[in-house]
Amino acid sequence: MLHRFLRRLRAIKMKAFLALLPFALALGLAGCTTVYPTRVELEYHPEQVYAPVDNAAGVAVRVVVRDVRTDPSVVGQTLDSKGEQSTLITIKNDPDYLLQKSMEQALAARGFTVANHAPVTVNLELSQLYSTFQPNWRVGDAHATLVMNAQVIARDGAVTFYQTVSGDGGRNGQDPTGDNRSAGLDQALSRAVDNLADRKDFQRAVIYADRLSPLPVPAAARAPTPRTTTISPSR
Repeated sequence: MLHRFLRRLRAIKMKAFLALLPFALALGLAGCTTVYPTRVELEYHPEQVYAPVDNAAGVAVRVVVRDVRTDPSVVGQTLDSKGEQSTLITIKNDPDYLLQKSMEQALAARGFTVANHAPVTVNLELSQLYSTFQPNWRVGDAHATLVMNAQVIARDGAVTFYQTVSGDGGRNGQDPTGDNRSAGLDQALSRAVDNLADRKDFQRAVIYADRLSPLPVPAAARAPTPRTTTISPSR
């Protein structure tokens, strides 16, 4: 009799445990999602040491960036277990300043001189910087892309280069704290910048634009205009 009662009691406990298990798992998973940060800080990381470009010495360049995205603060999304958006990923940095300084660093590493009033301008139009982050039980996968339009413009307005350049980044099986979200975006940024700076046609366009941009001669250094004197014939 007692044995039968204990067996029934164990069965009741098991049923109660199984009934509460889904709620416990839901609460546990909900608690886990709070460890993923919603804001990231990005940084340019060149993947190697670059040698100076031939004829780059003495070529002065300035970088101008324009962000044409709808919301510059948003750089991605976090998906839930169903693959639907749960939160947006925003950036702590100023995207324009970040891309400008990254491109300046890449140009300087290749032997060009970066100056605010340089005769050659590299115009960058940022059209996409976005990451999709999929958290899992113990890992999180991030896939990021950066797309930009690049122009090289001489002092007189001549365009010597115009191309769309992109870079992809991704980190899989990383620590699910969200660090791989910024790492994937860092990689996309770095690859896009290096993809542009490494292009031979881009490098040639910058050097050619410099040759089309002679420095204006200061007024004080100009040769004086010869003065002519007209002598009227005497009557």
